[in-house]
Amino acid sequence: MLDLYYENVGFLFVETIIFSNFYSDIITCLLTAFKFSIFIAMKKSLLLPVFMMLGLFISCKHEDPFKKEQKEIDAAMSSIELQAYRSFKVAFRGTAATGKDSAFDQARREVLAAMEYSVSAAADSSKHIDLMSSVKTTAELLPSIALLAKKDEDSLPTVMENIAFIKNGGKLVENDPLIIHPNASEEHAVLAALWMGTPSAPAALALYEIHKINDKEVRSVDLQIILKMARSMLYYRNKWPYHAEQSADELVKLVEKEKVYLIKNPWPVVDANGNSVTPEQAWHQVHATALLMRALVRMRMENKENEYMEDLSLFVQDAEAGGFDDEGVWSIGALVAIKNDDKEVALNYLDKLEKSKNLSADEIAAITETKKYVEKKQNKEALTAMKDKIAFARIASDYFSKQVMHSKPVTDLNKSESGKKFIEITDLGFGTAVSAAENTVDSAVEKSKNVIKDIFK
Repeated sequence: MLDLYYENVGFLFVETIIFSNFYSDIITCLLTAFKFSIFIAMKKSLLLPVFMMLGLFISCKHEDPFKKEQKEIDAAMSSIELQAYRSFKVAFRGTAATGKDSAFDQARREVLAAMEYSVSAAADSSKHIDLMSSVKTTAELLPSIALLAKKDEDSLPTVMENIAFIKNGGKLVENDPLIIHPNASEEHAVLAALWMGTPSAPAALALYEIHKINDKEVRSVDLQIILKMARSMLYYRNKWPYHAEQSADELVKLVEKEKVYLIKNPWPVVDANGNSVTPEQAWHQVHATALLMRALVRMRMENKENEYMEDLSLFVQDAEAGGFDDEGVWSIGALVAIKNDDKEVALNYLDKLEKSKNLSADEIAAITETKKYVEKKQNKEALTAMKDKIAFARIASDYFSKQVMHSKPVTDLNKSESGKKFIEITDLGFGTAVSAAENTVDSAVEKSKNVIKDIFK
């Protein structure tokens, strides 16, 4: 009876380990399995240790995908480029906090000067940058970058507060509307979304801004939507589908929960022809974008076909209800129709796509190929052709960018000169400086990486 008891306990232990993925470190798992198998063997159960070792080895080998992605995200957050970006931001945000630390003031002056030089170099493609001079300049700048990067930027006034400080002649004015809104986390959310919608910006910048956000500090529904939209798109682009699905699911639920608010406070979006839309249509457009993002994320995950096809079907309904009638809707509409074996609807969408002037020659060829499969009722081949050759990621990015630039927070910022200055940062500012540094002094950066790593230890 005692042996049977230990065997039952042992099998329960194996089952718990396999299904909970409690251990992620394979060495720990195998040591645990070895110790437990010895314990069971001593109880004269000779076969159970084999099952124990096998079960624990399998559970260890299949690391939790969410945890695996988190390790990759953490690694990306420690990149050299982000250290430089953070130092640029600290230098700018320290404008309204000068005069307290001479070393800090000197470091920010040096970094801002280098930033201005990088931006001007990027803007002027004919400008010659001497490589040896670049190496020397980069090396000399490293201590200043390191000093600034170690400072928590959110301990300083926000970017908007600093813009207000400059516009008000070097004074932080109480009750200044620019200072009241947005707060640090909200500002990070807007910057993250703007970086995501700026093709020329280094991809890491949005990741940095996203991870500086305290979600509980984001007060408005509009900014909460932008945050979740940017976060899910960011994770999707970086191929972290489990994190992306979590954010996209939160986004869909938030848009549905706040439907009444969003209809009363619609984003000033337009239809496919540039005409104004009703508040109800505006909600459908936001909801459609949320559904599309969740669908595309699920397309990258195993055993999610039913879920993503349902999301794509709802996307088409919402997009058409919102006034969208473009290549994105036609492409996804065709995919859904083919999956549902609706030949007539599929061919209708494919005909529109084939006549489009916005698709590449390769994409048009793929559409023509897909039409032939559909006409022959070869739906499996048609689906493969659509998925392999139509840029659904680009479609999602286009809808995301359109929503961000027409969102209420961004349009509100555009109503003031200071707000416009803030938005211009994504066109010619920190990101351009980092990008210019990467593009013009690659050799210098490579030679300096070990020095940078030593400084940031």
